Amino acid sequence: MNSHDPREVTAAIRARNRLLSLLAPGVFDRDKDYSKKEVLRLLAENTTLVYLALGAADKFGRTLAQMFPTGDAAGKNKSVNQVLIDEGVVHAYAGKTKQLWTWSLV
Repeated sequence: MNSHDPREVTAAIRARNRLLSLLAPGVFDRDKDYSKKEVLRLLAENTTLVYLALGAADKFGRTLAQMFPTGDAAGKNKSVNQVLIDEGVVHAYAGKTKQLWTWSLV
């Protein structure tokens, strides 16, 4: 993390940890600042599989995808992407000017 704004650092840690908790339920504390080594070890030991629904590439050649919990290939549940958006941890981005961030650290 390159930011010097403590609000941004805290929000980034919480967003990362929420994503990790969706991949390995019950393992990650939302406020702990895990080292890269800790994250890799905990994911290797506890990750549940996910189903990726790959979409088209964006204008920069990046593949756009939605991630679903294991066993949800039919898309019956919300994607991990949508859960993070609904919880206000991340913003959806559809091109053009990025939306200003509101610092909600709830």
